[in-house]
Amino acid sequence: MSQAKPLYVQKGHHTGEESHLKLVDVISEIKTDDSERNYSVAWATETHDHGAEYKVDSVKERTPDDTLRIVGASRGGKYDIVPHYDGVPRIRYHHPTFGDTKWTEKATELIIMVGRFEYDPGERGFLDRTKDKLGL
Repeated sequence: MSQAKPLYVQKGHHTGEESHLKLVDVISEIKTDDSERNYSVAWATETHDHGAEYKVDSVKERTPDDTLRIVGASRGGKYDIVPHYDGVPRIRYHHPTFGDTKWTEKATELIIMVGRFEYDPGERGFLDRTKDKLGL
């Protein structure tokens, strides 16, 4: 059973501006929050849906908005969640050897949660099951 509580759900906003501002606020909260607190992230893009749990690694200061660095909890991989003014965050994947950006895509789904989300790798439809477990 998941102990996670959603902080940001991409699909839960009426306008792109509202979505953008909420994501910026959540990243700001994480940046200033107690380091003992755990965060989990679930995401998908048009061509990437790994069905894995990601943990918040750090917040990277960036203009105009800070980004959230996440790391795959089981398979590794570093990604940035980049707020975008049109309301659709970008997911940026970093090459494991060289550290540079390998690809950037618009998120089709993004959920940021406080607490640990217990992911079962045998489950199908990861994001739908995540939303069901969180009551979204």
